[in-house]
Amino acid sequence: GEKVRTIYEDANGYHWFCSEYDGIAIFDPAMERIGILTKEEGLTDNEVKQVQPDKGNLWLLGRRGIVFIPATWLESVLWQ
Repeated sequence: GEKVRTIYEDANGYHWFCSEYDGIAIFDPAMERIGILTKEEGLTDNEVKQVQPDKGNLWLLGRRGIVFIPATWLESVLWQ
């Protein structure tokens, strides 16, 4: 039973696919690259139910809590 809970497109054009069991897959269509976020990268749980934008930053609501993603995080950590 894997399924996508939420699909979100952020201000950079990245597509966030939040899953029930496997964390988040982030697709950058301009560069054709995919990044994965799971508990190992700091999520409270691999199930993410909602993404809420906040002035370029993101709040992720998961089964076990909330995670804050600063606007600069993707460029400085995920895409390096």
